[in-house]
Amino acid sequence: MKRNVIAYVEPPHWLGHGDTQQELYVKELLAMGQRVLVLTIFPQNTERWAAGLSAEEGSRLFIYKLKPNEGTWRNKLTKALCWPWTAGQIRLAEKASSWKVDVVLLAWFDGMTGLWQKLLAPPGLFFTYPWAGLYFIPSHLREDVPMSRRRRSRRRLLDYLAIHGGRCRGIGVLDEGVKAGLEKIGADTEV
Repeated sequence: MKRNVIAYVEPPHWLGHGDTQQELYVKELLAMGQRVLVLTIFPQNTERWAAGLSAEEGSRLFIYKLKPNEGTWRNKLTKALCWPWTAGQIRLAEKASSWKVDVVLLAWFDGMTGLWQKLLAPPGLFFTYPWAGLYFIPSHLREDVPMSRRRRSRRRLLDYLAIHGGRCRGIGVLDEGVKAGLEKIGADTEV
């Protein structure tokens, strides 16, 4: 059986649910026999739960500390250029682990879908990895959320650019109310 290398990429800032989500997903991927490259800003949190893994599972886990830019303007630039920044971090993690990534799981796709992310660095141009993402709050895809038509249309267009402009393999949603809207945008993408 071929063991894929899955890069589990967390956002370069703290999200309160990140540790729990990471542990659940990564343990499941390891149980499926995959190799997992975790890119995180807090590797000590990953190391804490990884200490309880079997030796065989532990050998298929590599933890890489994300290297965030320091300073306000650099953080804003990192957010605006998130696709090429993330690709660069994955390349560094591949070099450190000697593994070649087969697919990337973006643990917080919401942070990759803004206007500047698409205009300054579209994913298809700067992000050459196949990827899937977890989309938490795509409120523009819910008809019951008050939003101007212009804003809703713009955000749907940005989703379209990310999903069709890159190598998207699928999007996971927590809100079933947005599934139909996301399926329209990514007609050939699994939701």
